[in-house]
Amino acid sequence: PSGGPLPPPLHPATHEPIGPEALAPLFPMALIEQEVSTERFTDIPDEVREVYKLWRPTPLYRAHRLEKALDTPARIYYKYEGVSPAGSHKPNTAVAQAYYNKQAGIKRLATETGAGQWGSALAMACNIFDIELKVYMVKVSYHQKPYRRVMMETWGAQVVASPTGDSQAGRAILEQDPDSPGSLGIAISEASEDAATKDDTNYSLGSVLNHVLLHQTVVGQDFRQRGEYLFRDLFPHPASRRVVWRIDKGKIDRRIRLIEPLAEARFDIPRPDSGGVGDIAGVDVPPQPRQDRPIPLGEKAPPPAARQRLQPKCPRPAIQIQHRRTVQTPREHAEQRLFHHPGNGPGSAAGWGEQFPASH
Repeated sequence: PSGGPLPPPLHPATHEPIGPEALAPLFPMALIEQEVSTERFTDIPDEVREVYKLWRPTPLYRAHRLEKALDTPARIYYKYEGVSPAGSHKPNTAVAQAYYNKQAGIKRLATETGAGQWGSALAMACNIFDIELKVYMVKVSYHQKPYRRVMMETWGAQVVASPTGDSQAGRAILEQDPDSPGSLGIAISEASEDAATKDDTNYSLGSVLNHVLLHQTVVGQDFRQRGEYLFRDLFPHPASRRVVWRIDKGKIDRRIRLIEPLAEARFDIPRPDSGGVGDIAGVDVPPQPRQDRPIPLGEKAPPPAARQRLQPKCPRPAIQIQHRRTVQTPREHAEQRLFHHPGNGPGSAAGWGEQFPASH
């Protein structure tokens, strides 16, 4: 039920709850602790906050044209995360992950990237904390988006077109199809195998996992601090405001709701019916059934033996397109053909089994 404890990740072989020791070959213990933490807040290290200052706080804009197009009396605001050095929101977690790996004595990271946003963000973070990085970039994007590759290489990363001959997973794919365009799942298989088979290397992931969502709540912390003044201007009388702001400077909120970091900002404002599970925005689209089947992170490619031992299965609130064989990305595009957004992690799955409450 919504608000209860999350179901534990399951071991892919035994289907039993997985322990922290099984994740240790891929992640530093600090991130594993964040993955399973039940603490309300997690401190942001000073070193991470110093890096955030390069671009945070990010701008808060009012969407005047959208308001006009919708013919709504509502005021619509959005945070623009494209002002980061890498041009997206992904450095919010890349910087934190690089820091914790550096603190754990890790010399090298391996990761995957599709169009190059996550690879660029992690390349920037690894450059700041002096960590080597190998990026397995989906082959079709590697050739179609050379400037993303150049950006990663400028920050010092080694970028290879996946599938490669550097891993058991990559070689298996190339044996089936020497001209494989690659997929994000194949790249995940290669990167996680790289990390699992080298003592000085860890794996880094830019979406899905709880600790990734945790780091992204810094966006909401920015909004809270700006919103405290914004809503005072909009609703000068406290009785009409009915907003609770709880700002703990230097800490990240890990509760996840419709807007993840704003769990303590409660608005007594009627909202459109959510339309059932699967439709989180209240827009007029048919609801999608909730996916309760555990899905491994790299479901698009047959993982090597090491990855079969290490990769947890987590509940995901989504429909997965089913295939009987290895699926590769169409050559014209490098995104996985999924109905779910790649940022949906176990934390967001927990509250999707019922309608969202009428007030937040």
